[in-house]
Amino acid sequence: MAQLAIIGTAMSMSQQRRAYKAEARAIQNQASREAEQAKITANERKLERLELINDALSTTIAGSGASGAGLGGSTYNIIKSDIESYGKEQERDDMSTRIQIGGIKQSAENRAQAARYAGRIGMATTLVSTAAGLS
Repeated sequence: MAQLAIIGTAMSMSQQRRAYKAEARAIQNQASREAEQAKITANERKLERLELINDALSTTIAGSGASGAGLGGSTYNIIKSDIESYGKEQERDDMSTRIQIGGIKQSAENRAQAARYAGRIGMATTLVSTAAGLS
C-alpha cells in the first residue's frame, strides 16, 4: 500500500512540476507578445509623426517657394524648429516604449517566478501529505 502511495505521490509531483513550468512559460510567451505589440505600436506612432513632419515640411517649402522667399531666414528657422521638435518627441516616445517593454518583461518575470514558487509549494505539500499519511 505504501508503495502505491509513493508512486502516486511521485506522479502527482511530476504533473505539478510540468504544470507550473508550462504556466511560467505561458506567462513569459504572453509577455513577449505584449512587448512585440508595444514595439509595433511605437513604430506606427513613429511613422505617423514622420508623415506629419513631411507634410509640414512640404507645406513650408512649397509656401516659401511660391512666395519667392526661398529657404532662408524665418522659413529655415521654422523647418529647423519642426525637425528639432520631431526629434525630441521621438526620443520621448522611444524612452516611454523602452520603459513600457521593461515593465512588461519585469512583470512577466515576477508572475512566472510566483508560478514556479507556487508549484514548488504544491509539490512540497503533496510530499508532506503523503509522508503524514504513511506514518
